[in-house]
Amino acid sequence: MPAPAQGEAQSLCMSCLTLHHNAKLLPCGHYLCTADHGRICRVALKDNSLMPPACCMQELSVEVMRLVLIKDELFQICQRVSEKAVANKTCCPNPVCSHFMNLDQLLCFRNSESSVMACVSCTQPICILCKSFAHDRECQNVDHGDFQLIELAALEGWKH
Repeated sequence: MPAPAQGEAQSLCMSCLTLHHNAKLLPCGHYLCTADHGRICRVALKDNSLMPPACCMQELSVEVMRLVLIKDELFQICQRVSEKAVANKTCCPNPVCSHFMNLDQLLCFRNSESSVMACVSCTQPICILCKSFAHDRECQNVDHGDFQLIELAALEGWKH
């Protein structure tokens, strides 16, 4: 690490326990150096249970993540954080697709007579009651009263 300029303040990185002149102050009061900040974000990209990237259970800001991640990594984190916040969600059951679907948004646009919707990515027909491939018979996997409540919750913007 290059020596800091005369009078330039250094902060102790809470992760590597090294003094850095470019460590960023986090909302929790800790400092992280650029390398460790990037590492925390990249590890979270590999493990959704660590989303959103945080220190002391306080999210790292997008502004600071922008300084340590490439554009694609930042986009992926923002996308995963927004997916995690969705209450009624599924993924396309087609293993070739597996596209994330926000059912709260999609329920507003479906034909109310049908429980079948097409995947927005691969157009695979999907039963939104059981979140599986569409089937000819009435869905047996979900109580229709529950589905009406789920539908109302989506329309009203309620969260679990």
